[in-house]
Amino acid sequence: MVEGTINVGIWKNGGELINSKEGSSYSATDTGICYGNGTSNAVLGYAITNQSGTGGTIETAQLK
Repeated sequence: MVEGTINVGIWKNGGELINSKEGSSYSATDTGICYGNGTSNAVLGYAITNQSGTGGTIETAQLK
């Protein structure tokens, strides 16, 4: 997991803004997936590492 990485994304189809995909965001050892809440608002996602350093979580934020 890469610490200090923040991603902001939107969903587009042919250059037109569309609604985000809904799902449960998750992180693995080296990668993760950040889902939205089904709106066309931008999604902010970032990874945090547990205090033990053996795992982490992806946290997300999106306006409704």
